[in-house]
Amino acid sequence: MREEIEAIKKKRNAVILTHVYQRGEVQDIADYVGDSLDLSKKAVSTKSDVIVFCGVQFMAETASILNPGKIVLLPDKNAGCGLADMATVEQLRYRKKQYPRAAVVSYINSSAAIKAESDICCTSANAVAVVNSLPQDQVLFIPDRNLGSYVAEQSSKDIVLWDGYCYVHESITIDQLKSLKEQHPSAEIILHPECPASLRHMANFIGSTSQMSRYAGQSKHNEFIVGTEINFVYRLKTDNPDKIFYSGSKAYSMATAGCNFHCRFCQNWSISQIRNDEVFKLGQNITPENIVLNTKEAECQTIAYTYTEPTIFFEYCYDTARIARKAGLKNIYVTNGYMTDEMLAMLSPYLDAVNIDLKAFQDKAYRRITGGRLQPVLDNLKKMKQLGIWLEVTSLIIPGINDDTHEIRDIANFVVQELGSDVPWHISRFFPAYKMKEVPVTPLHTLQVAKEINHEVGAHYVYLGNVKNNIKDDCCPNCGKEIAGVGLSHI
Repeated sequence: MREEIEAIKKKRNAVILTHVYQRGEVQDIADYVGDSLDLSKKAVSTKSDVIVFCGVQFMAETASILNPGKIVLLPDKNAGCGLADMATVEQLRYRKKQYPRAAVVSYINSSAAIKAESDICCTSANAVAVVNSLPQDQVLFIPDRNLGSYVAEQSSKDIVLWDGYCYVHESITIDQLKSLKEQHPSAEIILHPECPASLRHMANFIGSTSQMSRYAGQSKHNEFIVGTEINFVYRLKTDNPDKIFYSGSKAYSMATAGCNFHCRFCQNWSISQIRNDEVFKLGQNITPENIVLNTKEAECQTIAYTYTEPTIFFEYCYDTARIARKAGLKNIYVTNGYMTDEMLAMLSPYLDAVNIDLKAFQDKAYRRITGGRLQPVLDNLKKMKQLGIWLEVTSLIIPGINDDTHEIRDIANFVVQELGSDVPWHISRFFPAYKMKEVPVTPLHTLQVAKEINHEVGAHYVYLGNVKNNIKDDCCPNCGKEIAGVGLSHI
């Protein structure tokens, strides 16, 4: 296949630009590998007629804007960025009216439409310099709240943060970094500025992927704990074979295309709702044995079957889970809970933990927004608990769909009475996505009320998801110590 790609590339006078977050095999065939800023520069300087951009939509958009006379190809037209999707033009225009004197600085991880509404654009490498170069005293920084708070720490300007985030960097926990540091006391911690402030304050170095790469190469240290996307570790190991890198990722996550639900708010719709004729254009052919090998090479202890509905690829998941168990790895199932008794009976001996999305508590709403039914999900939640599998529940609270206090109380009562007061419940904040982009973001007050309702009915462990890190987590009911950054939603 490599020879075929090289022949086509030569025939079309094409260049392959690959982001460092892509898989190792894609990086290996690229002409240039780098972060958003590096690749934007390469796109401008290249003399090729065709640019094949192995990244996500906003990256290809940027390359196309900078090269109006060239053809820019995105291998997967549905390759989106969850962070970029957290900002819409309508929302930005509303915020601009709220802060009319503020300069709008958009992170490169945003759509072309958002950039068009901004005063200036930045990358993670130059965000601080860009903001400090502006004459305005107030800056509306969009869309990453963590990068914005990092800039605010190094600027005297009033930084107004947008409530967006990168799920990869949000999923890294304090306990995880502490554990890695205890295992590797000589290792330095290097993090991306998209990580939350609580993590950044533990770091020896903070920078973009290109800056981290240079730092690791020039440093006298030989061991590093890396807090960013796992495929970047592949790049670091390739460029620095004499040094050791430990990934901050807790689990090796995998998925196939498709889902048995059709959620109108799906964050991963580009793979879960893909058309049949596009399925084989995504991903790679890989055996269960190689999944386990990759997990071990990435120094992860767990395989998470997630992103889409793992029930859709049950046989593949089953084979992988059995091999993983023999290899000493743990298996985590992130699911909508819509499965048969037979499937659950076969898979349960190999499951270490399950997180089930309980999307509403009215069958009518379930049918309308997912295409499925409520009762099978409730039944399977109880069965999971009876089987002794570690169980957690997640509910995305959507304005106008399931945010009524009576419905939230019904869910809370079900969790406590049928599953147990110690079963963690993650209450997540909705952001406009897929076919529900017109629905507003869930107010923080709604989540706080939901949490209070849970405590009233006796729930011990309630966590708010998709919110800023200054929201206090629950405390242990026994010792009173705050429990931060735990649960399967952080994988």
